[in-house]
Amino acid sequence: MVIKDFKGCEDEGSMEFIVKGVKKVMRYEEEERVRAVEYAEKLRMEMKDFVVCVVLFGSKARSGDVKKGDLDILVVIDDVKKELTPDVLKAYQMLALGIAKKVSENIHLTTMKLSIFWELAKQADPIFVNMLRDGVPVYDLGFFEPMQALLEQGRMNATPESIWTYLLKAPNAIDGAKGHLLQAGIDLYWAVLDAAHAALMSIGETPPTPAHIPELIEEKFVKPKHLEASYAETLKEFFKLYKLIQDRHMKEISGVQYDKYAHDADLFVERMHKIISSEAGKIAQHEIA
Repeated sequence: MVIKDFKGCEDEGSMEFIVKGVKKVMRYEEEERVRAVEYAEKLRMEMKDFVVCVVLFGSKARSGDVKKGDLDILVVIDDVKKELTPDVLKAYQMLALGIAKKVSENIHLTTMKLSIFWELAKQADPIFVNMLRDGVPVYDLGFFEPMQALLEQGRMNATPESIWTYLLKAPNAIDGAKGHLLQAGIDLYWAVLDAAHAALMSIGETPPTPAHIPELIEEKFVKPKHLEASYAETLKEFFKLYKLIQDRHMKEISGVQYDKYAHDADLFVERMHKIISSEAGKIAQHEIA
């Protein structure tokens, strides 16, 4: 297939092409179409049949989206008939990026090997399918559009292996999410600890260890009635939380629990800020000194 120049479209700013009788209307600004074609032509001239296809994809390939911005381009290169040595890949990368920079600062390139392309196609990989569904080839040796036709006809189905591969990813993702919440709990602990430490530093106190901070907060702020006792309890709760997570006695934090911890941490940090900056805090510094 030759490079498409999209000329002759009746509706200015749009282009059409038919895949097995199914019309797909893709809208681009004139400048974007020109830049995409220019890039494909220049890359093809330099790389010959090393380049299998050049495809526009992403938000720009969705009907009606004509906002200015980045122009996403997929380049599929042949690693089946060609030997891709490190030197060849490096030369391609430098050339492809160099041409892109000359054509437009808004071009963002994604390069995929032909072998990987076929593997993703056989698996009906979700990301690949979206790229195939939205993609608009500006240069194609004759396999991207036929694959779009197969997708339109419902003939591109996932294999049992790929289905199980993706299904088995789900528990790992859930475990990862739980781990993120645990780490978020530790981050909240450090936020509370740092705020308490700052308050103590403001009156010239430097705790020998983090474990001494709750005791000093009670002695220097709660007992003289410069701070409500509830904030000392909050500090102790966060120390308890940190210990449970570190010792692996707490395996997960629910969303409800995290919301409460985040709320308490916000209140604690805000209260420490007032302690340090308010007139009461300044008076307390003199009294404690």
